[in-house]
Amino acid sequence: MAQLIDWARNGHDLTTNQGMKPGLIYIINQDNQADFSQWKDTKFATKKILEKLQASKRFAQERDTWNNRGFQVSSVLQLLEKYYDSVQVVFLPEFLPRRPLCEAHEVQSQYELLYGEIDRLSQAGADRRRDAGLLMDLDRLSRHSVDVLRKLAEDFHSAVDLYSMLETFQQYPSNFKSHVLNFLAWFTDGERGGHTQEPGYESSVIERVTAFVATCVAGEVSRNRQG
Repeated sequence: MAQLIDWARNGHDLTTNQGMKPGLIYIINQDNQADFSQWKDTKFATKKILEKLQASKRFAQERDTWNNRGFQVSSVLQLLEKYYDSVQVVFLPEFLPRRPLCEAHEVQSQYELLYGEIDRLSQAGADRRRDAGLLMDLDRLSRHSVDVLRKLAEDFHSAVDLYSMLETFQQYPSNFKSHVLNFLAWFTDGERGGHTQEPGYESSVIERVTAFVATCVAGEVSRNRQG
């Protein structure tokens, strides 16, 4: 557990790209000493491990560090919550066929519990990253990469507009409505040169481009008829 605190503290203090705190699952694996009837309960196992860490010199050191930073930390759970979104301890016993400490189906149940916790934390983490706009799929990543490369190809000394990269991701247009919206977004970005708008700006843009869009539609209809 102390090593996990080291990793978490280094991630917190030395990196800038961790937008969300991860969930922690501490696994006690292949144990054949503890009382399985008690330790199979996740709440009991978590409570015991936290109590052990609470009594350690390491906790006292970390507590003092955070108190010096102006954050009151009085329990090991408060300390871990500085680094992790949640903390769970899962106990996996060792199955000894000749002197079993538990039944085989009980070992299976613990593994199912572990996999369920992993799935739950993974989904919860993905939901938080999606809500915060930090969950990037390959499609979005490739489009952002192309935008950055295009910008740097024009001038490799230029800065990338991170604001634009954080805006709501738009799919490539696939119908008339999305084509028009894509054009309007491109037009307004190129015209205003920034991200502020005067009152009534959207209406004035629509009025100015309506004739242009109508001409394009008429030309497309004519072309299709001729074809």
